[in-house]
Amino acid sequence: MLKPAEAVPTVEMKPVFGRAVSLPSSLNKGRLLLVFVGALSNPRADRVLTGLGEIYGDLERAGVRLVAVTGSSERRAQDYVPRHHVLFPVVVDEDSTLRVCFGLPKRARGLARLREPISAIKTRIMEPQADGPMAWFLLGVDGRIQSGAQAQPDPEALLAAALDC
Repeated sequence: MLKPAEAVPTVEMKPVFGRAVSLPSSLNKGRLLLVFVGALSNPRADRVLTGLGEIYGDLERAGVRLVAVTGSSERRAQDYVPRHHVLFPVVVDEDSTLRVCFGLPKRARGLARLREPISAIKTRIMEPQADGPMAWFLLGVDGRIQSGAQAQPDPEALLAAALDC
């Protein structure tokens, strides 16, 4: 996972609705909070997106843009975003390209899951909502990572981190 002070990778993100975001060039418009939420069918992702919706206005007032990244299909995201009234951009990363650019593990899909160790399978059975590690990054106007973590994002902690920097 990329660490604070490391350079933001050069990537183009196209939200399901809205304008493309190019990194790091679009950071001259202000800081950006990038949140990897996993699959939209996951109740854990749904809770995180709801929480992000609650702090979205505060982030905007602080000059911090918010972008969520999902591993779901574009079709699923195009259905989910308006149905759940998601006001901030949601980017589809079905092939895990963005995850890899930010130093996160690829999501296991299809036959790759058959090669999981038994302990991972037991964890997934015990915690069916855990479809992959969530993560977040606060990107600075200087084109560097300001902070981040590979953990389920707590919206209030994210807001505090964004306001502290």
